[in-house]
Amino acid sequence: MLVGSLLMSATGTHILESLSLWGELQSDPTKMVYAELFRCYPELESLFVMDTDGGVRGSMLQQAFECIVDYVGDNELASSLITTSRILHEGYGVPDGIFAEFFVVIYRTCRLALAQDFTDAMESEWNELLKAFKGLS
Repeated sequence: MLVGSLLMSATGTHILESLSLWGELQSDPTKMVYAELFRCYPELESLFVMDTDGGVRGSMLQQAFECIVDYVGDNELASSLITTSRILHEGYGVPDGIFAEFFVVIYRTCRLALAQDFTDAMESEWNELLKAFKGLS
C-alpha cells in the first residue's frame, strides 16, 4: 500500500523516506492508522460502521498517501483534493476541524512505527506538511 520506490525532490525527501521505511516495516498500515485515529477521536469510529471489510479505510488511507506524495512533489492535485475532500466529509458527519487531523494521525503512526529511525529532519518536514494541510482544511 505504501509507495515503495519514490523519486525524491529536495523538499519532502525526508517525508518520502519515512514513508518508504514504514512501508518496509509494514506493507499495510491501515489497521495501525485507524486504531490510532479511533483512539484519538473515538467519535469517528461510528462513521465506519458500514465499512465491514475495511475497503473504505484502505482507500481513504491510500488517497491520503497519494496527497502527501503529490504535495511534496509537483503539488498538482493535493491542495484541491484536500480542500474538496474536507467539504465532502462534512456531509459524512466529520466534525469541523477534524479532517486535517487524519494526516496528523498518519504522521504519529509513522513516527511510532519507525521509533528511533524517525529523524529530526523527518520531524521537521512532517511538521511543515501538517501546517500546510491544516491551512487547506
